Amino acid sequence: MKKTFKRVVALCVCLSMLAGFAGCGKKDPVVPLAPVGPSEAELTAVREGLIVKNEIAGLGTIDKMELSVLGERVTDTEINMATDNKKIYWSGNVKRVVNYPDGYIVDIPTDWTPDYSLAEQRCRYDSDEVSFIASREDQAPGRYGGVKNYLSTMYQYVKSSAYHEANNITVVQETTTSTVDDNWTMEVYRLKLEGAAAGVKCYYTYVDYYNDAQKTYHFMFKCVDDRSFEDVYNSFNATSKKGTNVNSKTYECKENPNWNDATKAHYAKLRTQTTVDWGLFAYRLQTTGWKATIPMLEKRIEFKFPIISEYVHYGPAGDHGAFPLDFSNTCAADGRMMQVSYQYAENNNTDLAGKSPALDIYRRTEESTQVLTQFAQGAAQYGRTFYFRLNNEMNTDWTSYCGVANMLDPDIFVDSWIRLYDIFTETGANQYAIWVFNGFDNSYPPFNWCDYRCYFPDAQYVDMIGLTGYNFVTPEDTSTWRSFDAIYTDIENAYKPLFGDWPWIISEFGCESSTDPNQSKAQWITEMFDCFAAGKFPNIKVAIWFNCSDYANGVVTNDLNLEKDKAVYTAFKDGIAKTQP
Repeated sequence: MKKTFKRVVALCVCLSMLAGFAGCGKKDPVVPLAPVGPSEAELTAVREGLIVKNEIAGLGTIDKMELSVLGERVTDTEINMATDNKKIYWSGNVKRVVNYPDGYIVDIPTDWTPDYSLAEQRCRYDSDEVSFIASREDQAPGRYGGVKNYLSTMYQYVKSSAYHEANNITVVQETTTSTVDDNWTMEVYRLKLEGAAAGVKCYYTYVDYYNDAQKTYHFMFKCVDDRSFEDVYNSFNATSKKGTNVNSKTYECKENPNWNDATKAHYAKLRTQTTVDWGLFAYRLQTTGWKATIPMLEKRIEFKFPIISEYVHYGPAGDHGAFPLDFSNTCAADGRMMQVSYQYAENNNTDLAGKSPALDIYRRTEESTQVLTQFAQGAAQYGRTFYFRLNNEMNTDWTSYCGVANMLDPDIFVDSWIRLYDIFTETGANQYAIWVFNGFDNSYPPFNWCDYRCYFPDAQYVDMIGLTGYNFVTPEDTSTWRSFDAIYTDIENAYKPLFGDWPWIISEFGCESSTDPNQSKAQWITEMFDCFAAGKFPNIKVAIWFNCSDYANGVVTNDLNLEKDKAVYTAFKDGIAKTQP
């Protein structure tokens, strides 16, 4: 806190006390004066000590200045280069951004407002008509064996003609390559998302900079019209990195104001409970799963799973895109709660170069509104509390709604999430839905702009934090074996500082059967329950086992089933007995 601000607070306190003394004996209450921070003039004052000559070359007269430290504008007149600093010089109709931790300078229009709250992942500058998102991606080329492979991976769908045709996308400008700032190569590529409603930012400009040292920047501009951003991206100037980016975004857990009394009560119980509620998903859930697999497993472990998990893909109600109302009612009649995972995917995430429903939702098409409304109406008709997980594992490259398959733009995920949330509110479904935000435990591809935090819609639209961490191994490589403790300790270390007061749900997970005799699935399960018995992960309130096998060409690649091996289901039975009240 700055000294000037402290002095203002102290003055306000003194004035408040004097006002209180003067009002003794009066009936009217005295309202304390609120603390006053620096004024806009103070925050944008030209501070000669902050001006660096080589940073303002070609700008002309400096009209205003801004200095942001740790994401907040300050009135400081000196800079500690060891921390997170961004500086903006105002001159005429240009703002020159000096991003010290990312090491670049770029000129933007004065009406673009900076957002540094996720500076570790990306910085953004927004107006009503334009969004400019910039990230430094130095780690990615090394992961992919060079810049060319990195760019090819990132644009594998966005530059695909099949993707363009399936999603009504027009190429405005094919990739052009040029040199900027001496030894940096710049590639520019432009697209238009056709059929968007008025006001939707549907024109995309992608700019990638890279040099021989494998240093890379990824810039993305999106706009409501066909506008050129040449003045901005040609102004790019790489500088030496100074300091470290620090995120300032916070995630406050609050009770959803839409909930009815039953959902409020369930959530309140959930947040304070010290045991884990167990759920299950089974292969062919509504047929053989419900009628055979689940009864067999429950008989063997002598335990009834209180939560059943089901998946629904986007589409008209008649095409299996409806809320699973009949099955949910069947589960409710059997005393069970539902987790419903709804995915904006028409092909079970098998063809990411194909049609992406998320783009239609972002466009605000009439058909997409009808599809979402039908689904929400089914949820409202169900009329019972349920966990609602929307578009899980979005920070990957294997879902139809991931950024890599949606214009390299996590904002599309955010926008389409909020769109459905609002429809849930309009239809009354939000009385019952506990919204679960569930990224994958490791963002992949490992691009900064693809980090799970860039997909988070905002705390007001989320009720629980979903986790997904599997123990997968293959006969060819058993070195990937990880204990439950190791997997979820890593997740906890990443999530606890951000979501420490939220309830967490492992929305799906499991352990592979290994060919290595030293890697026992039964022992893995025993150690998992030991963690829960010891209270090691107190935020985890619900855990849902994904009781299936994955196949490739007719061969099982991941066997996650519990009921097949006596040692495995006995370990689960013993663990339940040890941890359930």
